[in-house]
Amino acid sequence: MNAAQAKAIPLKDLLARLGFEPHHEARGELWYTSPFREETEPSFKLTMNSKGWYDHGRGEGGNILDFVMAYGGVTTVGEALRWLDREWNAARPMPLFGSPSPARSAATRPSTAPQRGDDREPIVVEKVQPLENPSLIGYLRSRGIPPSNAQPYVQEVHYTHKGKRYFALAFANDSGGLEIRNPYYQGSTSPKDITCIDPVGAPPDAPTAVFEGFTDFLSAITMNALPAGPTRVVVLNSTAMRERGLERLRERPGPVHLFLDHDATGRTITEYFKAQLPDRRVLDQSGLYAGYKDFNAMLEKWQSRQR
Repeated sequence: MNAAQAKAIPLKDLLARLGFEPHHEARGELWYTSPFREETEPSFKLTMNSKGWYDHGRGEGGNILDFVMAYGGVTTVGEALRWLDREWNAARPMPLFGSPSPARSAATRPSTAPQRGDDREPIVVEKVQPLENPSLIGYLRSRGIPPSNAQPYVQEVHYTHKGKRYFALAFANDSGGLEIRNPYYQGSTSPKDITCIDPVGAPPDAPTAVFEGFTDFLSAITMNALPAGPTRVVVLNSTAMRERGLERLRERPGPVHLFLDHDATGRTITEYFKAQLPDRRVLDQSGLYAGYKDFNAMLEKWQSRQR
C-alpha cells in the first residue's frame, strides 16, 4: 500500500473496522468518543468526507496516516503504511470453499449484529467443533503457535454471512460470544466480553496475567512466559473492554502481570490498570517482547529464525 492508496480509504471505514462507531452527527461532522482515551462525551470528529479528523483532547488532527501514527504508536509514514495495510487487509473472511474473495469495504464486511443505515447482516453460527481443519492449524503454525497449545482453548467455528459459508478459529468469551480469527478476518459474535481462565485449585492470591487478545495469550504459553505456579488469565478481547477486565481484577487479590501491546493504546491501558489498582502489585511484562508490537509478533519472528 502506498500513501495515495492509504489516503483513499475513508477514515470512517477504518474506525468501524477498529470497532468505533459515530456517537452523533452535527453540522456536517461525525463525532466519536475518542479512540485515544476513555471518555463519555465525544471529542473526536471527522469531516463528512471521512478524510480528515481532529481530536479536541489531544489538540491535533490530520489525515488517515496522521491518525495511524497517533493510534498505532508508529513514528514514520512507512511504518504507518505497513500498519494500515495489515489492519485494513486483515478484515477479509476466509471462504469455506474456493479462494479468498477480494478485500471489501467496511460497509459490507461481516458484522455480529445489523447496523443502522447499511446492509450489514449478522453472522450466523452453524456449528462449533474441536479444532481439526488443516488450514486453520496451518494458520496457527504461521503465527508460531503449536496446535497442541491452542486446542485446549480454541475451537473451530463454521458460520454463514449473506448466504456464504466461512470457517475460522473461535475463542469463547465469558458471555457466550466468540472471537473469530483466520488469515483474512478478525471479528467477533455477540455478546462481546472478556475471557477469564481460572486453573483448578488456584489459591486466592494467585497471580493474574492480562492479555489484549488470545494469540498473545497462546504466545505466552508457547514461550513459557506465564508466572510460575497456578496463574489466572484475563483476555480482554478488545481494549474497549478494559473496565470489564478491571472488575475481574478487583475480585482477585494477587499480583497482576500485564502483557499488553507496544503502542499508544497498550501504554494507556497499562497506566490505567496501575492507577486503578494502587494497592496491588501491577507488573508491566511488555519488556519480554521489547522491540515488537506484541508478544505474538516476537514469537512469529523467533519461530521464523528456527526454520
